[in-house]
Order: sequence, then C-alpha cells, then structure tokens
Amino acid sequence: MRLTRILFMTKSVRDELLEMQKAKQKSKSISEFLVWLYKEKNLSLIHAFRTYNETRINESIDSVNKFFEGDLNKLGPDLHAATYTLKLGGKCRLFGSPRWLSLDSKNLEDVLPVQSSQNFQVEGLDLSKTVIKANGISNIERCLNLKTLRLRDCIYNDDWLLSRVSHSFSNTLENLDISNCPNVTDNGLLTLGYLK
Repeated sequence: MRLTRILFMTKSVRDELLEMQKAKQKSKSISEFLVWLYKEKNLSLIHAFRTYNETRINESIDSVNKFFEGDLNKLGPDLHAATYTLKLGGKCRLFGSPRWLSLDSKNLEDVLPVQSSQNFQVEGLDLSKTVIKANGISNIERCLNLKTLRLRDCIYNDDWLLSRVSHSFSNTLENLDISNCPNVTDNGLLTLGYLK
C-alpha cells in the first residue's frame, strides 16, 4: 500500500495519470462537439458519405475528360478520337463505312488499328449516354472529316460543350444529335449558329 503511494507520487506516474485525464476530457469535448454539430447544423453521417461519394465520382469523370496529348501525338487525330470515344463507351464510324464500331466486350486492338495511317478517317462519333464534358471535346476536336456527332442523353452536355462543338466542327459537321440533354439551354442552342 505504501509502495503504491510512493509510486503515485513519483513524477512519471503522476504525469501519466494527468495525460490520461486530459485525453478523457478531450474525447468528451469532441463527442460533445459532434452532438452539437449534428443538432445545430443538421449534418449527418449519410450526408457526409454522399458528399464524399459525389466528389469521388466527379473526380473520376473529370479524369476521363482530360486531354490526352500523348495519345494524340502517338495515334494521330482520328485514331485518337476513335480510341477515346470507344473507351468512353461510345461508337465510331469510319469514312465510307455504314457500320458503327463499338467495343461490346471486345479488346480495343480487335476493333481499331494499333497505329495511325492516312487512310484511317473518322466520319462519325456516337457519344450518347457517355460522361463527356466540355473538356473532353479536346480529344475529338482535331477530326477534320467529322460529319456526324451524337451526344444524345449526355447528362453533362451543357452550353459550354455545345460552344466548343460548334467552333471545332463548324466546317464539317452535318448531323448533330443533342436530344435529351437536360443541361442545354437556349444560350447553348444559339452557339450552334456557328455551324455551316
């Protein structure tokens, strides 16, 4: 018994007990803060998870819409646009062919050539129901012979994307499908006046 009192009186044991008490007070104050935050600000764990999940999804969508300059230099503009479109889940049509190419559980190498050639020209791109955004247009805008572009049911299709399309393909585009795109406004439709 006396030994316990002596140990308690030593500096190291006393400091350790004080640290434990401080830790208990901190955890209590943190839990009280979280309760206050929940009651006052009406924040919930589900809301936090939703916000985190939405942020991760947006980051993922932004990453597939970035400009892949290395692929463009390696493949050339038409093969790069076709590759980008197929990787997004879209379809492409080559010059003079009525058939639309898609991956449909095939490898990319089975559908498209590995190297660019002068005979490889894309005439149509179908990006319907994909996550293409205005930044993603940079991957297809160098197609000089693009006549058909389908952007149907693209939830991220907006006025800025239409402006980029109308400027990039003003001389070649003959068919443009932007039906059922909820973020397109009258202002976006006005930008299509640049198409000839």
